[in-house]
Amino acid sequence: MRRFLVICFVLVVFVVGAFSFYLFPRLQILNGHAAKTLCSCVFVGGIDEERAKKEDIGFFPVTLGSQWVDYEKKEVVADFFGFKPKRARFREGLGCAIYNELPVSQESLVLIDVEESYTGVDALQSERALTAHSDAQIQAVERAMEWAFAEEDPENPTKITRATLVFHMGELVAERYAPGFDSNSRLLGWSMTKTITALLYGILERQGRLSLDDPAPIPAWEGTDKEGITIRHLLNMSSGLAWSENYADRSSVTVMLYESDAMGVMAASASKEFEPGEAWYYSSGTSNILAALLSSYFEDQKTYQRFPYEALFAPLGMKSMCMETDAAGYFVGSSYSWATARDWAKLGLLMLNQGVFEGDTLVNPSWIEFMREPVPASDGLYGGQLWLNAGGKMSATPDDAFSARGFHGQRVQVIPSQDLVLVRLGETYFEPNFDFDEWNQRVISALGEL
Repeated sequence: MRRFLVICFVLVVFVVGAFSFYLFPRLQILNGHAAKTLCSCVFVGGIDEERAKKEDIGFFPVTLGSQWVDYEKKEVVADFFGFKPKRARFREGLGCAIYNELPVSQESLVLIDVEESYTGVDALQSERALTAHSDAQIQAVERAMEWAFAEEDPENPTKITRATLVFHMGELVAERYAPGFDSNSRLLGWSMTKTITALLYGILERQGRLSLDDPAPIPAWEGTDKEGITIRHLLNMSSGLAWSENYADRSSVTVMLYESDAMGVMAASASKEFEPGEAWYYSSGTSNILAALLSSYFEDQKTYQRFPYEALFAPLGMKSMCMETDAAGYFVGSSYSWATARDWAKLGLLMLNQGVFEGDTLVNPSWIEFMREPVPASDGLYGGQLWLNAGGKMSATPDDAFSARGFHGQRVQVIPSQDLVLVRLGETYFEPNFDFDEWNQRVISALGEL
């Protein structure tokens, strides 16, 4: 009996110690992720609550906590046995945001009517007949689709694919969706939002309102060692600002996403660790600095919030896009935007065609070239808020490939030499579980030589 009591005591001490030293300091992050993700899944993406709990936040230790969805208030509260609760609220036109110090807002954004504002042909949304692809090619692409949706262990899903799309030589060749999703389903792009942020700056550059080598006009940086950081440095993630992109701990990025009401302001307060341009390291903080800084080019916040819809989404006919803001009303340019697979593909088509979409130039070709130019310190991996294959890391994929990429395996892959845009969206917790290099190779092989 005594031995049993000792064992029980040791187990209790271990559990209490683990909670106190490991889990408790991270509860704001875990509850914040659960509240924000579930809120956006339900109220922006229209995903069933139970499905979102299982697939989008169904991983340890988030599963130890509890989440409640209030459909009347359109908010989600998440906590861990009453500890460190987090509240996320949906705002029409602005998406969901976690409220920390700021009072929970009912504010909304009256958006322009993208459908009325768009005047193009919008081939992606039509059911036009294919002309350049044989039945054999289409069937081969369909088999590549089957591979993308295959799951080795249905009881422990780690490679959930929700949507794939293949756009080749000006034609939508194939698309496929998981049960419960279709061409009208909004899906989260995560860090593909960074590429949107870069394109918005490209539009301002085309309008003559900024240049790449302009110092970032942040008043708090004037007269400090950060005043030499330029727009180029921020877009290239070579600002030199101290940053930790560690999602498994309470780090710079998780504090920004789940404990900050004004994310770009928080990121801009980081100290300088390197000289601008000296080092490259992935930083969602710089993307949110850019997203908040974007507001300085507009007379008020509502004009700023409508800018992406008026200048980018409407010309592309992206009727489904929702770019979410933080509690302070700044776009979360690092992480939060939702669109259908077809609308995500339009970003790829815009970049494939050097900033031109259906005859309209939205971004200068030179800006797309800048986005595709490798940052010297990145070993050919990164450009201007775009991932590159210039270093040949994906051995079966052409070196000219570039992509917008997001957490859990979101990707818009553009391969100019193949006149190809590939979209894959889903919930893959560990990227090796979905081999994008093999996916690219399978589609390219399926299309063959025309």
